[in-house]
Amino acid sequence: MRAIPKASHYYWDEEVLKLLMEYGPERFRKLNIWDRDWTALAAQKGLAVNGTLRDPRTPFEKAVHAWLRATQGKSQTLPVRMVQKLLQVFGW
Repeated sequence: MRAIPKASHYYWDEEVLKLLMEYGPERFRKLNIWDRDWTALAAQKGLAVNGTLRDPRTPFEKAVHAWLRATQGKSQTLPVRMVQKLLQVFGW
């Protein structure tokens, strides 16, 4: 296997959508799932959510996700590990 084919959506997207509708997006704000337009997927499935599935993250939380994504390949370096430990103290 040399590449993972890009799909418009994956089978687990519907499961995540169900969880978002059941528990609300606030509960999932620290998960990096917000690159997907959940409102559009719900509309595609015929579900009316009226904008309730918008990205609930603050600019700080978006910055943390961006930083974690950017440092994923360097996660064993001391500076990155120190910041990760600090994030753990604050509930990440």
